[in-house]
Amino acid sequence: PPNPRPVALPSPLPPPHLFALFRTYRKAGPATMAHVIDEDNFVLSLLVTIAIQLAFFVGAVWTQSENLYDFAGGLNYIIVFVLTLALANDASNTRGIILTTMVSASRALLAGFLLYRVLSRKGDKRFEEARENPCAFLVYWVFQMAWVFLIASPVIYVNGSGADPDIGA
Repeated sequence: PPNPRPVALPSPLPPPHLFALFRTYRKAGPATMAHVIDEDNFVLSLLVTIAIQLAFFVGAVWTQSENLYDFAGGLNYIIVFVLTLALANDASNTRGIILTTMVSASRALLAGFLLYRVLSRKGDKRFEEARENPCAFLVYWVFQMAWVFLIASPVIYVNGSGADPDIGA
């Protein structure tokens, strides 16, 4: 009997051509998708942060629940870090890959812990008065937007700079 053809298993990782597509846009020049706003993706990161936080804010107002507040912050970090790394000039940017991986892991652990804590306590006392007033509730989300963007700025810079100096290890 003839040998059966091997079956290709799906990879859990995104296809490599996805990142190549982002790099192609990045290298093509200032009139491209990744360069439309700014070279280091700070403005793009800010816009993504605002969009994520407003989407979670709308959900929180709709449900009158703050359960996903801290989780939204952690998820926001990870999305911005991965996005700026994917849009980087060089996919072999060791410093950016290591930094993005380590900081994303720490943000995921913190977001998971804070989500567990708020769910086990059945709420967060910080939001008791603001939860029912959307304008007051929005203030918390705006501060989180600023906090996430400012704390993420060093990683955005490293990923956007494209520089890959020797780490001396």
